Amino acid sequence: MKRMILAAAAALFATGANAMMAQDLARDCKSSITLAGNYVMGFMEKWREDEIVFDSVVKMGMKDEQMLGIARESILGKFCIPKGANVARAIVIGCDWVTTHPEKGTWPAERSLMAPYKAAWPCDQ
Repeated sequence: MKRMILAAAAALFATGANAMMAQDLARDCKSSITLAGNYVMGFMEKWREDEIVFDSVVKMGMKDEQMLGIARESILGKFCIPKGANVARAIVIGCDWVTTHPEKGTWPAERSLMAPYKAAWPCDQ
């Protein structure tokens, strides 16, 4: 069972790889909100899919609450996108952050969205 959980976690990490950097997302936020919006929507869809896998595979096979919390943060981040979250709001939150934090421009764009979403949508755990 532990191997299955680790395999699921590895698959989730592998699907998160992409080449867009925070500076690229910031550029898109300024020049083409459609491109930036598409990236954020894709991020949100991937997060929802990862959440389903986490709940159906990892959570069911792991009984230790502390380890479960660590696994959740590793797979989903330290935030919880609420059901029915407004995509337009997610775009604004993400674009505001990447355009006001140019010093984080070399971060992967995916990671750069996790910081403002943690502030906007903390988990009630």
